[in-house]
Parts: sequence; structure tokens; C-alpha cells
Amino acid sequence: MNRSDISQEDYTRILDSVVETIREKGLKATTMDTVASKLGMSKRTLYELFDSKAQMVEETFDQMARRYAREHLRLYHESANVMEAILRISLHHAAVMEAVSPEFFFDMDRLYPEIRRKYEEKGEDRSKEVHKIFQLGQQQGMFRMDLDIRMQMIIFEIQMEAFKRSSQHLPDGITSPDVFRAITIGFLRSIATPAGMVVLEELLEKSKSSIQ
Repeated sequence: MNRSDISQEDYTRILDSVVETIREKGLKATTMDTVASKLGMSKRTLYELFDSKAQMVEETFDQMARRYAREHLRLYHESANVMEAILRISLHHAAVMEAVSPEFFFDMDRLYPEIRRKYEEKGEDRSKEVHKIFQLGQQQGMFRMDLDIRMQMIIFEIQMEAFKRSSQHLPDGITSPDVFRAITIGFLRSIATPAGMVVLEELLEKSKSSIQ
């Protein structure tokens, strides 16, 4: 059996099973054996679909990235302004992280640096889109007009990279999603106008049950 022998629906189901296995066992402990067992198929059959574990992981991440991009686009278009859009997307991202092992980013860097580089290469296009979104936020009165958007984006990225590399060493009672939410909310507060701050605090109050 190869990729052309199965439907897109079945292929998606296989990749979803890989995601579940990574969440249950962690990236390092996810093997072709564990995925094949979960799917009820032989490891040989799985190797007919993927040349290696690395290929399986990469295609799984590609599907996840497309799925999250669609969800983020939906949240963006359903939001009343940029402040709401960024907060809702950030909370969605934090919710996804609830099911991910703290060692995920560490294992990703150590085991699959080539996959990480692939997504980093796409970062420039994403940065251009994010820059436009922040400019729109300025036009809407949500973000300060004296804001150096590029500098703020660099600072936020540095914070995110530091967070990813320390997420497996957090104190007891503090989770990766907790830290991600704190960084994101602190960032939004630091760049908000007075009007933007009012909007943000109202949104946070409504979302309190999700943040706590």
C-alpha cells in the first residue's frame, strides 16, 4: 500500500492518530511501532506510507499547521477588532498547548532540527502579515502610534524562544500554557493605547474562566 492507495480522509485519520500518540507519549517516545499499534496496522504497512518517522512527523506537523491556520483565520474574521483577534488566537494556541508535553519544543530542536528550520524559513512571510495586522491595530486605535512594530515583534519572538527552551524546567504548579498566556497578555498591555487597554481588560474579564 502507498499514499495513492488510500483516500484523503483515511490519510487524515492516520495523521490525527500520530498527533494523539505524540500527545500521549511525547515526541521522543512516539515510534512507528506505537503509531502502527494505535492504528491497528503493521509497521510494514506504515512504512509503505512514510519512509521514516521524520517524514511521518513532518507531514503530521504540516497538517496541524494548515488546520491551525484555518482556525486562526476564522477567529480573526469573527473578531470585532485586532485586539480581540490576537487575544482569541493566543488563547486558542494556549489551549492547544495544554495537551502537549513540556519537553515538546526541546525534543523538536534536538530530534528534528531540519523541520524546525523549514518553519523558520516561512517566518519572513508570516512576519510581513503580522506587521500588517499590527498596523491595522494602530489604525483602529488599539495600539500606540509611536510603536516600533518591528522592534516589538523581535522582542516578542525572543521571549517566545526563551520560553520554548525553558518550558520543561518550570516550577511546580506553573504550566507552559500559563507562561504563554502571561507573556502574550503582558505584551498586549505594553503596546495598548488607553482605549485598547479598556478593550483588552473587558475581553480578559469575559475570558477569565479560560485563562485561569
